[in-house]
Amino acid sequence: MIKEIFAFVLFCSSLVFAEVILTGVVVDAESGTPILDANVQVEGSEIGAATNLSGGFEISLQSEGYYKIKVSAIGFEAISETVEILGTDNRELSFELTSTVIQLDPVMVLRERSSLVGLGHNFLRIPGSVSVVTRRDLEKYHDTDINQIVARIPGVYAQEEDGYGLRPNIGMRGTGVERSSKINVMEDGIPIAPAPYASPAAYYSPTAGRMESFEVRKGSSQIKYGPHTTGGALNYVSTSIPRDFRVRAKLFGGQFNTSKAHVNVGGSGETFGYLFETFLDRTSGFKTFEHAGDNTGYNKSDYLAKLRFNTPQSFSIPAAVEAKYSVMDEVSNETYLGLSRSDFSANPLRRYAASGIDEMDADHTQTAVTAVANPFPNVNITLAYYKNEFDRNWYKLSKVGGKGIGSILSTGNDHPSFALLSADETDEDVFQIKANNRMYEASGVQFVVNGRFSALGTYHNIMAGFRRHADEMDRFQKVDKYGMQSKQLLMTTEGIWGIGSKNNRFYLADATSYFVEDEFELGAMALTVGVRAEDITVTRKDWKGDGSWNDPQRAFSPSVKSKKLSVVVPGAGLIYRITPMLSLVSGIH
Repeated sequence: MIKEIFAFVLFCSSLVFAEVILTGVVVDAESGTPILDANVQVEGSEIGAATNLSGGFEISLQSEGYYKIKVSAIGFEAISETVEILGTDNRELSFELTSTVIQLDPVMVLRERSSLVGLGHNFLRIPGSVSVVTRRDLEKYHDTDINQIVARIPGVYAQEEDGYGLRPNIGMRGTGVERSSKINVMEDGIPIAPAPYASPAAYYSPTAGRMESFEVRKGSSQIKYGPHTTGGALNYVSTSIPRDFRVRAKLFGGQFNTSKAHVNVGGSGETFGYLFETFLDRTSGFKTFEHAGDNTGYNKSDYLAKLRFNTPQSFSIPAAVEAKYSVMDEVSNETYLGLSRSDFSANPLRRYAASGIDEMDADHTQTAVTAVANPFPNVNITLAYYKNEFDRNWYKLSKVGGKGIGSILSTGNDHPSFALLSADETDEDVFQIKANNRMYEASGVQFVVNGRFSALGTYHNIMAGFRRHADEMDRFQKVDKYGMQSKQLLMTTEGIWGIGSKNNRFYLADATSYFVEDEFELGAMALTVGVRAEDITVTRKDWKGDGSWNDPQRAFSPSVKSKKLSVVVPGAGLIYRITPMLSLVSGIH
């Protein structure tokens, strides 16, 4: 009898506390277009959700009663509606928001400038191809490999190189993938490639694991983000300063001694905000040596700090400034040496002994300061300064027995020098290991004016920008020679820095860029028109010294090659709304 009473009580409790699922959509009242990232909140509680690409949302409630639901989105007037929940009936809601001229405070402008999509923008009305991997997406799949993250984005192609995403090769729509040299790689809306003009094919990618989202724009919708306007722009969006005090920590572990730690702490007051963050990543690697080395993994550390100061809301000219500083250090035991076809078929995770001391040692620092002022309602001015420094030395096997490693492996196991790759003992100077040393620096200032207003019966969002950028790459290399003795690589002849063809070069570039863009609507059409212009000078210096590539001190005058370019890229994009859920998109640039 007691069991029956207990079961009856549980049954009644389940009726009282049965979960009620509120579902619905949020759309633009004028066009019926779904609104992305609208906030749907149960007033007086922390229960809420954000809308997805289809404008849909889902909220779970534990009891019946009256609930006041508030819906808000940047660029729209907020609305509230009281909903009565009875019993276990699920309720479907529909909210229509009326658009309004956006008045962003300086803190919101800082966030908008770090984004390629923008805040308050109707995501589905951007003319062109736009994709966003949100924080919710990243948390769902726990991705920290940029190749896996962008693999879900249409028109974006990634070529794996090391199995970890440390050196991604990303391209868009047929531009080629080599070292991501044909796309604009950005962090928080600022160029992050080591030398995007002088030497764009560089082995660097921001640490994907510490980012909160990723954005991609392609085609006519991204001409303002040059210089690579043919391909597109990939923006890494770093963790934003939280509104309230918050501490987050994520720890991961796995096989091959893999460990990851992502920790950040931050908060905001009325006039001050801060964020401190670190992402630590290491593994001993999944490949195996025959001998001469026991680690094929890496150790990577990334640290970031953000500080923000802003005026009180009552200040006559609202303004804000945010400073960001990040440091990255990486040591990875990676090689250019692959396997012959037959050896790969037998064991794809094998590494030849000749690559036992190959190593990438890389360091990166970024400094960025962005200031915003709102001198007039709906007009904001942004000024940003940035500086990126990237030093890397990939110490890797280049020749064996005087033959390039590519020619040896393309011939295969029958090549005369092939056996040396796995030899226990060899003569001196058999292996040439090259210090592929590069030192990059890029800096610039960019200025943007943005005005939002209604005129001639339509809403305009006009943006004009200017950027002055300079970057350089110092290529200063050497070649050491080794022999294998008792299954260990030992240096037999030390190389001299700057000696040899292509080992003593300096690349530099200067670029001045301008763009202007207007977004407006004409009935069922949303148009974006703009133009980008760039004046670019690129120069390469070679120190040949006495003519035999022998000037490590750079005492003689170098040979110089220089070229100037002037480029104008106009573009236009159009979206024609047929129904609230069906549009035609067209663009040219």
